[in-house]
Amino acid sequence: MKIEERREGRVVVLSVEGRLDHAGAEIFDAHVSRLIAADERALVIDFHGVDFVASMGIRALIKPYQALAQQGGRIVVANLGESVRSVFRLAGIDQAVPIYDSVGTAVAALA
Repeated sequence: MKIEERREGRVVVLSVEGRLDHAGAEIFDAHVSRLIAADERALVIDFHGVDFVASMGIRALIKPYQALAQQGGRIVVANLGESVRSVFRLAGIDQAVPIYDSVGTAVAALA
């Protein structure tokens, strides 16, 4: 799991690459938890480089979604491949976490 971080205004964009499986979920969770602890409140997760999401990966996304919602923040996702989008639909994540077709659209929604 590789995560690249950049800032676009007040929004932090995380470009994730690899598998969001058990090991990847731990890396993702640690990275996002550090951002939330540092008072970041607007996160875009770019899934362009992710081709697999396991149940632990879904949990790793829901945990910060809930934490940010309680603190007045938001987390959204962008660039889901079809297989990842299917997993999100099956798990019902698409009903909670906003999904955007591009990072630019996601950033604009949070700005």
